[in-house]
Amino acid sequence: MSSPSFSSLPREVHLEIGNFLRPSEMAGIIVASKSMRKAYAASFFHDVSFRGTQGDLVGELAAFLVANKTQATTRDVVVPTIKYTTIETEPDVPSPVLEIGLILPRLISSCFGVMKNLQGIQLDLWWLTDFQRDELCDRCAGLPVWNSLRSINMENEADTELLAILVSKTRPESFSGLQFGGQTKLQAARQCSPFLRRLVVPFKLPASTDVVDHSRFVSNRTSLLTQFGRLEWLVLTPTHVKPLSIDMIRKDPKVFLNVLVKELSKLPYLKRLGLTFPSLILEEHQPGVPGTGVGLPAVEHYVRQWNEQIFAGIPALQQAAFIHGDIVLRAVREADATIRFSIESDLDRHAFPFGTLY
Repeated sequence: MSSPSFSSLPREVHLEIGNFLRPSEMAGIIVASKSMRKAYAASFFHDVSFRGTQGDLVGELAAFLVANKTQATTRDVVVPTIKYTTIETEPDVPSPVLEIGLILPRLISSCFGVMKNLQGIQLDLWWLTDFQRDELCDRCAGLPVWNSLRSINMENEADTELLAILVSKTRPESFSGLQFGGQTKLQAARQCSPFLRRLVVPFKLPASTDVVDHSRFVSNRTSLLTQFGRLEWLVLTPTHVKPLSIDMIRKDPKVFLNVLVKELSKLPYLKRLGLTFPSLILEEHQPGVPGTGVGLPAVEHYVRQWNEQIFAGIPALQQAAFIHGDIVLRAVREADATIRFSIESDLDRHAFPFGTLY
């Protein structure tokens, strides 16, 4: 008796398999039979990205909208499974076709309108003109409310007006997270979402009174973070370390976090903390000197000391995660107060910026 083929397995088996596959591991499913596409749609189309020049984006977004309108599988199977979307403009020469600049904001807002089950949005619209930004804001103001949107990630320069409009299209009980760069944007975020629970922001450590690049990095001298009184999850990335501080941190690693831990202890609801490991402090291996070298053992040497400092200084914290490339060094406070430490290198973060804290 011959073995059953993969495609003949029961649908519930395919659904279980799909739950454990990453999008990068599912090449080929898109061209499979309709029943296979249905079975794997929730995994394969978990996040969808649109990247390119403005001309590229117009073509991709228009094709997506046409497919949603004319193809039943796209409309009824694919689009409802999309949970995260990325739209990113790339630099290009100004298009001689004026309509491209006019239509792009309309296409972006229209795509937002058909993705009714979005949980996360990532935008990098650096190359849009002021006119295009205004048009996008006007169009997005007419969007319906997303019932499940949880996070917005704005790369580079966040558009505070667009941010406020998108946040207004969410339900307060579901929306909880923002990711963007700079102190001025953090102030705007507090105005439009004062009860924010999850935040990803670039940070400058250790504590410094240096005002250079003041608007690019949040510093623990600003006390802006503590103004988010309901903050539960916080990720500080990227982490900027001044060259003059490197030797000081190598001699006494706890100097790196002294002020930060003191400030974060004022956040009564903070449960999870993530930081990018400051790779600049790594140095060449010196025999007999712990913490030297550029490999994982040196990273672990620093992280274990910081974990002791973090958990001692923030009693309510449940988890701390240091991000080093694609590796996450995670420490979890157990019910009996012991700290369980693990090193993970197989995370599939999708488009959700807080994936390292799950």
